Amino acid sequence: MIGTAKSVFLSSTSRDLIAYRKAIEDVIQKMALEPIVMEDFLPTRDNPVQLCYEKVQQADLFVGIYAYRYGYIPDAGMTFSGGATDGLTGITHMEYEWAIERGIPMLMYVVDVPVDEWESDKDDDLPNLDEFKAHIGKSHVLGFFTSPDNLAKQVAIALHHEVRKAYDYNTPDWSRPESPRQQHFAGRAEEINAIQKMLREKSGAQVVVQGIGGAGKTALAKFMARRLGRDYPGGALWAELGPSLTEPGSVASSVYERWRHVTPEGQNAAPEQVTLQNIRAWLGRAPGPMLAVIDDVWEPRQLDPLLAVLPEGTDIIITTRDAGVHPHGRRYELTHLTP
Repeated sequence: MIGTAKSVFLSSTSRDLIAYRKAIEDVIQKMALEPIVMEDFLPTRDNPVQLCYEKVQQADLFVGIYAYRYGYIPDAGMTFSGGATDGLTGITHMEYEWAIERGIPMLMYVVDVPVDEWESDKDDDLPNLDEFKAHIGKSHVLGFFTSPDNLAKQVAIALHHEVRKAYDYNTPDWSRPESPRQQHFAGRAEEINAIQKMLREKSGAQVVVQGIGGAGKTALAKFMARRLGRDYPGGALWAELGPSLTEPGSVASSVYERWRHVTPEGQNAAPEQVTLQNIRAWLGRAPGPMLAVIDDVWEPRQLDPLLAVLPEGTDIIITTRDAGVHPHGRRYELTHLTP
């Protein structure tokens, strides 16, 4: 995916955020980055502060997630290469400070679930944590999470933005799919923001944009494929159907021909090799989440061969005149643009 694997240090308390940490580690690995996580730390003669300090020094990126525990506070006087502990500062807090000292990119996320609804572990006394959260809230633009899935999606997009500043996702193993050209597009900011919000709700979000003929669905779909596709490590897949391409076999032949070019195997495949199973395998090599935009759907059966090959977690935008073609998606009604 990238020229040199980047390492990502994941900082948080442990027992309260097990599922959240696993979700982020999966994202990091899916993007061919190297996770630095406490779950992989090996026994060492060093004290835990020294070990964590060394791990932060090795990191290229830092991800911090914080809920309702301040975490382990080492005793005063524990020495490490960067100094000695004061007996007041927690190790998760120290990891944050070490990353600040190094000046590496930092992505910070705070739980957005009320404390009385938080079902995992939490501290009874929170002044240290409240002070820490207040500090990072003033110093950083924070993300807010409600579930492991919600957090993983945010981290995937943010890491993608950080990594692409210096690296290209087009490599010998993956070519980002080409999105359609759109000559001019304006005046739909409210609609775009609303659809983006729906997509951010969970991994694998499905939004059905419904509107009458001439409402501008295709123009909007093309714009979103190009614009939003930048936020996805795997890019945006595009499919344009219509009333004349309704047989599932015809849909598969037409769309698979476009989608197969994401990997070398697909690019070099003979026609008989461009099958549902192979397309699914090729798309499964994406370096992270993808967006699929399927435009002008007329019948439910048109979607069957396309949904069958999309990797789990792919976000989907469907445009149609009839929202009933895909009742499982969140519906967004598009009206004519007012002059």
